[in-house]
Amino acid sequence: MAKLTKMELAAKINDANGNNDLTSAKVKKLSHAKLVEMYDALCQAPEFDEDDTLADASNEITIPAEVAPSSLLDIISASVTKATETKPAKVISRKSTVEGPCRIVWDLCDSMNYTKEGGARRKDVLKAAEEAGVAHYTARTQIQLWRKATLNPDG
Repeated sequence: MAKLTKMELAAKINDANGNNDLTSAKVKKLSHAKLVEMYDALCQAPEFDEDDTLADASNEITIPAEVAPSSLLDIISASVTKATETKPAKVISRKSTVEGPCRIVWDLCDSMNYTKEGGARRKDVLKAAEEAGVAHYTARTQIQLWRKATLNPDG
């Protein structure tokens, strides 16, 4: 079975519906699998034989009477809604609440054996620094400066 791109599938679905409800913006938000599912729902043929390929331009798509265009729109809008749901934003501290945040990060890197085999990972050091009251971006910068100074002392 030849695999169609997302845009090719969307074009076939739009042709089958006789409209252009699936815009490129909506298609980008949908997974390839979801588009195939929508196409299969239109054709009511969830499985294809080796002889039946979606890539043939001669394949005609007919919408069964049971699948009303409004129900297809409901499927699309439900898919787009689900695809666009986001996780709550992580709050990033932009101002350190401790004195000497740079020194704290460097000490954490030393004490957590950052970059040594079996030592802490970068994200662990970053998390510890943030928990100590160091601003997120200050910690990131200082971890990188510590790494550069420690691993390559010649500059």
